[in-house]
Amino acid sequence: MSLGDRFVPGELQEFIPGDPFWPPSPEGVASSYAKSLSPPGSLVLIPFSLSPLLPLELLDSGYKVIASSFNPLPILSLKALHNRGEDFISALTHLEDAPRGEKLLRHYLQSLYLVECPGCGELVEAEFFLWEGQTPAAKAVKCPKCGTAGTFPLVPTDLKPLENLKEKGPDYWYVLARLFPPGEVSPPEAEELPLVYTPRNLHCLNAIFVKIEALFPEKSPQGLALKTALLGAMHLSLSLYPSPEFRGRPMRLHPPPRFVEANAWKAFQVAAENLRRFFRPLPMVEPEEFFQKDKAPALLPVPWGIKKLEGEIPPASASLLILEPPPLDRAWWALNFLWAGWLMGYQAAYPLRPLALKGVFGWDWYEETLKRSLLKLKGLLKPDGFALFLGQDIPPVMAECLVLAGAKAGLRPESFSFRERDTRLEIRLLFSNPSSEKVWPVVGRREEETVEEAILEVLTYSGEPLTPTLLRLAVEWWLSSRKPWAWGDRKRGEFRSFLEEMLSSLLRENRLKPWAEGELLGLPQYPSLSIPLSDRAELEVYRLLREKGLLTMGELEELFYASFHGPLAPKSDFLRECLASYGEETEGGWRLRAEDEPERRAKDQEEVKAILQELGEKLGFQVKEGARDPFDVIWEEKEASGRPLQLIAGLNFGFVVESTAALTGFFLRHFSPPFPRSYVVIPGGRASLVWYKLKNMPLWSSLKGWQFIKYRHLRRLAQEKAPDRYSLQKIIGLDPVVERPGAQLSFM
Repeated sequence: MSLGDRFVPGELQEFIPGDPFWPPSPEGVASSYAKSLSPPGSLVLIPFSLSPLLPLELLDSGYKVIASSFNPLPILSLKALHNRGEDFISALTHLEDAPRGEKLLRHYLQSLYLVECPGCGELVEAEFFLWEGQTPAAKAVKCPKCGTAGTFPLVPTDLKPLENLKEKGPDYWYVLARLFPPGEVSPPEAEELPLVYTPRNLHCLNAIFVKIEALFPEKSPQGLALKTALLGAMHLSLSLYPSPEFRGRPMRLHPPPRFVEANAWKAFQVAAENLRRFFRPLPMVEPEEFFQKDKAPALLPVPWGIKKLEGEIPPASASLLILEPPPLDRAWWALNFLWAGWLMGYQAAYPLRPLALKGVFGWDWYEETLKRSLLKLKGLLKPDGFALFLGQDIPPVMAECLVLAGAKAGLRPESFSFRERDTRLEIRLLFSNPSSEKVWPVVGRREEETVEEAILEVLTYSGEPLTPTLLRLAVEWWLSSRKPWAWGDRKRGEFRSFLEEMLSSLLRENRLKPWAEGELLGLPQYPSLSIPLSDRAELEVYRLLREKGLLTMGELEELFYASFHGPLAPKSDFLRECLASYGEETEGGWRLRAEDEPERRAKDQEEVKAILQELGEKLGFQVKEGARDPFDVIWEEKEASGRPLQLIAGLNFGFVVESTAALTGFFLRHFSPPFPRSYVVIPGGRASLVWYKLKNMPLWSSLKGWQFIKYRHLRRLAQEKAPDRYSLQKIIGLDPVVERPGAQLSFM
């Protein structure tokens, strides 16, 4: 196994663009691990299948794949891709041209969304509606006749399509009846589920479903594909999105005070069009055939839970498990229960009922349930086989549960890396199935000593302070994989309390220090040889652009993350900011900007230092170069001689001349500058990267006393015949006065 503790990024691929219930799949990640861990022709088991694209990637790499889930919807979506584009288009046309009363179905559904164009008065199909409480208040239109586009108030004629639609009309009762066996009284929690749609959207979606049921056999490829497109429309037409720009997954089942009513008919058409990209013949087989085949690629998609898998799959037959962590979110499960019952009937939806209707039971329950599942799955895995968790958008607490559940299930931690995306994580967590128990060396130490060593190792590796959340997660991994540590039956909450006590003890002993007003925890001091992770990441982008020449984004990501080993991987948006700062995009990829060639930057730095010397003398200061750490140039007031030291410092100006923004280590050593007037002089090309760090990195956000000046403004000021100190004030900052409209004239 050669991937080690490095983050494998992959290229995000969307199934239905903008659909939060089918998150983007990191194309290339699973196949990279599979090729490194097991030969083609091996069996790969995906027991919590979520993305229909993941099994396809493994098939293309030559593996036999079982994709399973007790949620039937991912399996429906995967089976739907076994199709031909021309057959699907024919089926879609057949559906759209089916009769609905006196109209074709497409004409009838379009009529539900017709509104008056505020420009020409013609009837046009609305893009969406905005609701205030229980009432539609505005419409969004793009008129194909007069070009009027925007959001406008409704007029009385726009409400006509709603006249015969009730909140709990026939469509509501039809959908609710599909969730439960005949004669069973639906519980109150279920009766709220169809209300996640407006009456119009519920009517539209149900009209499409009823017609699919009438026209296509239950298991026909075309019927499955149309239902999958309808599922995408169901995702996009919920009344749970507060604005058209909102792209997150809804966390509640009740519409917000202001919400978007999508055009469900258009959403169905968009989903159908996007689905066509993935149609192709798939080597799907029935269970009895799957294990009789040779090592040729084959796909077995089955709606099985872990218990069923354990009974149907031969023990020790899978070389690799790939696990997509299922969400711990009642709204997610309740909606999947609704969609599964609606599209496939109450029997298919039955396994989802406990999570959908009884609520979610908390993270300790999640960890324990996952551990029990892994204990069973471990029996299906070959000795020395591997289990890989791939998570694209998970909370840190879920990552904790994955680490602990795997270790407690007797799997051996092999590698772990993650990177932050806002407050969520993308993770790559690999375990092996040991053929023998791992024997740790006997060290004769207390638990406190082991945890203390893990904390200090993590902080030394990062080279900079961390948030308590990331520190805890990294420490748990270090303990699981690198330390003589046995989790036993210790619960996650118990260990968290124990770790908090250890951190508090180290803080009291001054062996740790709170940074950024308590947002971060780190070492009390960072030596000059210690390079923080964020600085290493920036300099690595610079090195790659400098040494490798032209690189595509994919090539650059692969090389970049190969240089970082350990659980803490640099963020993807940080990588992009560094790339934008040092590189320029061309038709073939990215290359280093000419002005950032090392020789040119070294020359620029010397030139700027010389300018500071000359300018300081012009402004009447006594100039000293390199006279005091950390400054390259100091301006002293000539009349400061003989004054107390604290007064002299208040009169001085200190300048540090840099060519990069890799300054985290510098600021850790010089968090509070010696002079109130302390400046870091940077190239203009670094300004956006500095802005990013000031906004997104708590250590930088908490800086006090340091200000920034751009090279070009110093050069311009030095060219003036009679510069004064007021002119100097105008060039200070990333957004200095001199760059604002109208300022150039007064400056000159």
